[in-house]
Amino acid sequence: MAALAYRDTTNENREFWKNEMGQALRDIQQVYDDKLDDTRNDVETYYNMKVSAILYELLIIRYRFSIFGPHCIFYIL
Repeated sequence: MAALAYRDTTNENREFWKNEMGQALRDIQQVYDDKLDDTRNDVETYYNMKVSAILYELLIIRYRFSIFGPHCIFYIL
């Protein structure tokens, strides 16, 4: 019994914590990557919506210009 109490477990402890820390870091990296993907998708969606809105406004301006000529600026505002 005394032999078990004084047994050196440094290597076992080191290996245990090495594995635990490695798994914790992988878990954190996965959560980070998931959040980064969500954020990237949100930004891309927002960007695409804004670009579409600008292109739509440009289409309206071009249409009005084709109808009213250079004075269409008064009809845009």
